[in-house]
Amino acid sequence: MVRRRVAPAAAALAAALLVLAACSNPIDFNAEVEDKVMTAKDLYLEVVSVTPAKNSVIDPSSPVIIQFDRALDETTITSTIASIIPTGGGTEVDWTWTYNEATSELTLWQAGMEGGSPYTITLGSDRGLAGSDGSTLRDSLSWSFSTMNLPGGTLKINGGAAYTNSTAVTLTITKNSLAFNIRISPNAFAKDDESVSWEGSVPSSLSRTLLSGDGTKSFYYQFATSTGTRSAVYHADIILDTAPPSIPVITTSATSVPTWTSGGNGGAGYYDFQMDSGTLYTNRTNTSYPYVSATGSHTIQVRERDAAGNYSSYASASFTADISPLSGTASVSSGPTLCFPDYAYTINLSFGTYNVKTQQYTWLYTGSIEADEDSAETTIPIYKGVTLERGKTYYWKYNYSYYNIILRRTITVYFGPYSFTMR
Repeated sequence: MVRRRVAPAAAALAAALLVLAACSNPIDFNAEVEDKVMTAKDLYLEVVSVTPAKNSVIDPSSPVIIQFDRALDETTITSTIASIIPTGGGTEVDWTWTYNEATSELTLWQAGMEGGSPYTITLGSDRGLAGSDGSTLRDSLSWSFSTMNLPGGTLKINGGAAYTNSTAVTLTITKNSLAFNIRISPNAFAKDDESVSWEGSVPSSLSRTLLSGDGTKSFYYQFATSTGTRSAVYHADIILDTAPPSIPVITTSATSVPTWTSGGNGGAGYYDFQMDSGTLYTNRTNTSYPYVSATGSHTIQVRERDAAGNYSSYASASFTADISPLSGTASVSSGPTLCFPDYAYTINLSFGTYNVKTQQYTWLYTGSIEADEDSAETTIPIYKGVTLERGKTYYWKYNYSYYNIILRRTITVYFGPYSFTMR
């Protein structure tokens, strides 16, 4: 056997180039390093339990319940994150979802699973589902179960809404091919209870009235086959809330924009607000007025909506502005986390505006930050005392340089420009 000896200088050079390859892009990491970082920072979303369990046999009306180890970002829950398909192939089962933030449980309300059939559920890791902390699934998760030879389907109140402020509601019903009849009641009943009458068919929708009084209201329902075989009794819930939230509390100042806080009593943090006779902003999550365009006297009005759609009365406050214009706090994020080799380096920053006429950047700020050579990463602020103007687009860029002791020269890498618009 012939052994090939690598010269120390060549080996060192190869190692240096490997370091450069790993760090030349500040955001891209190779899969192994990224996995270790994600694990160390607890950024993998994990499934705690699933219902139905693997290889179980269930009523075809049963929902799928997936419990996670942390809260989900509800904006990432879409119809593509999971699939319910007959095992061995077939048409994917349609489903809608509800989410319980208190228990971190995602419920998939399926419609159309047939009795006496096997199904496979897949929760995809590449379909965008994320935790509220930015965590994601590390791997896809699949499991199978079977359904009993029973009628099944779903019933939803107001399309599955969590709240309503009216006792008049619409029930939307779906069924599988075995379901020929349904019975519905606002009160719980047993599977073989004969006191609740059957509809005679399974309509796609019904208009019903909730029991009076604020709180959680339910409709209990059961399906039957043409020969009378019955499903279990299920229920759909909605919260009746007819009480408006309290009026918001407004704080004003001559030298800053008006701000406000919720008055409590069930407010959901969605506001309607208006300055003087200007634009009425609706359904916003703002807690301050975005811009005051003139000195002098102004009046601001704010009201809050709760989750059921009830509105508080308007809070009103007058104030005199003596600075023009007043600008809200700039929404400027920090820079990206940068990856560097383990040598001394300097980060150089520039920050400025873009001139449409000359099509050139005007850089307002430059500076440098000496980084800790023992640190593998650092987060760099990009905003340093520059007064931002409403409606303008701002740009920032950076480069970093370090002296490579193997190559015996300074390496400089450039990034940007990046941009955002002040609103």
